[in-house]
Amino acid sequence: MSALYRLAAPSDRLDGSGYRLVGSVYRLDGSAYRLDGSAYRRDRSGPRLHDALDRSGGSRNRRAGAFDRPGRRVPHRPGNAAGRSGGIA
Repeated sequence: MSALYRLAAPSDRLDGSGYRLVGSVYRLDGSAYRLDGSAYRRDRSGPRLHDALDRSGGSRNRRAGAFDRPGRRVPHRPGNAAGRSGGIA
């Protein structure tokens, strides 16, 4: 299933952000999910897959805006008890 979500070639960048808009689910912190829960995340070298981080389920080496659970497809809303980012904590 993850074959549907490939990294964008420069000609594929529909919005210039480095992500393909097709099939991406965007989160509040600007990163994108694939269906299996791993995330596309940008750094200096361009878009890159961080699968090990997302599979670990831990919060080490993650940005403060990243969500602490892998496999979630909806951004956490203020009323969502599982989320630690956004809203009135």
